[in-house]
Amino acid sequence: MEQKIIKHVEASLYAAEYNFSKLPKELINMGGPSGIKTRHFLNNLLQMNMAKYLEIGVGSGSLTCSAMYNNTAKVFCVDNWTGSSREEFMENYKKFKGNNYTKLIEQSYRDIDTNKISKFNILLYDATLDYNDIYGTLPHFINSMEDVFVYIVDDINWRYIQSAAKKSIEDLKLTILYEKEIFLTNDETHTPMDVARETWWNGLYIVVLKKTPVEPENIKFTIEESK
Repeated sequence: MEQKIIKHVEASLYAAEYNFSKLPKELINMGGPSGIKTRHFLNNLLQMNMAKYLEIGVGSGSLTCSAMYNNTAKVFCVDNWTGSSREEFMENYKKFKGNNYTKLIEQSYRDIDTNKISKFNILLYDATLDYNDIYGTLPHFINSMEDVFVYIVDDINWRYIQSAAKKSIEDLKLTILYEKEIFLTNDETHTPMDVARETWWNGLYIVVLKKTPVEPENIKFTIEESK
């Protein structure tokens, strides 16, 4: 099972690098702060058998809709839409939902009772760029993840974002089975827009993780000041 997931992630990335997936031009050309290769990657990734996908921070839905398109996965979307993109998301969501089993959760991820949601094998964080929000995602949802799962964090051009994700992996004592880092700048700045749009926006961290049995009292979490 572990190797099948890793090979599927690698194949999904390889195809995305060549702009290959099932996505139509409408989704490739959709507005939104995400790169075209990222969209292809998620569409390919959710072709995995029994894909169960949890997305934290959906905005207007460019990644959500790309992940869902022509797939049959379980897709849960979490966002409190503090901005103005909710109506745009709903329009896109209804258009591209297809045959996926979906659920929208309109609240902060920290307020979700994880005892009331079932297991996932893919987790994408694309919400605020706050260190503690990024760090806290895995501890909050770890009991809702399968024993082996894919964790994806967007916007790692800013190194502290990846650092927050890695720190939570370390504190949860998870085993890294596969790791891919995509950086598009070396000075922690936004990728030039023409490159960002055509590729991976502001970088992407992709890791396949395996849970390690550990006594709860041996797990310690560290909250740091927001960057």
